Amino acid sequence: MNDGAVIILRQYGNLSAPRLILSHGNGCAIDGYFPYWERLLPDFEVVVFDFRNCGINPVHDGDHGYERFMADMSAVYHAIDEEFGPKPQIGVFHSMSARTNLKYALDGNRRLDGLIVFDPPMVPPQDHPLYGMMHTEERVLWRWSAGRPDTFDDPSELAAAYAGSRMLSGWGDGAYDLMARAVLRLEEATGKWRLVCRPARESE
Repeated sequence: MNDGAVIILRQYGNLSAPRLILSHGNGCAIDGYFPYWERLLPDFEVVVFDFRNCGINPVHDGDHGYERFMADMSAVYHAIDEEFGPKPQIGVFHSMSARTNLKYALDGNRRLDGLIVFDPPMVPPQDHPLYGMMHTEERVLWRWSAGRPDTFDDPSELAAAYAGSRMLSGWGDGAYDLMARAVLRLEEATGKWRLVCRPARESE
């Protein structure tokens, strides 16, 4: 990125097929979605990436907000064209990455031939009948992300917290452990597991 942050792109699947580009929601990492995007590999070229300060990317001290994310998207799409070649491509995004790419497209950036979004965190205007419900849900998510611990003795501790959350009920077998391992990184000096994206940044 133009501020020195690094975002790692990975390419999988059927390279002769149409391209899907996938990324994750706030506080998550794309490897935690593997049971989902694994199913796409026989029929699509699949390019996955984590947002800055998430997943497998190095942690960076720069800005961590939607304006920065949208600037990152230009670099990401340019790098995809440069490294993998231009071709028709569809974005498949969840939550934070969905909101970022919706705004990116509305601002006139046409880098995708289609856009599929899941649960974009879009709170409607205050006079909208759904404002109260959506605003309350956003506040609950903010309190949860800001207040959770960032250090664990083992990924199983975070997996258990995910499994006990009503908001995260219904995940498939092994998904809680997979996501926990995707968002944590072992700190060699202490032997502890720490969130790659710290709560203070996740809740921005």
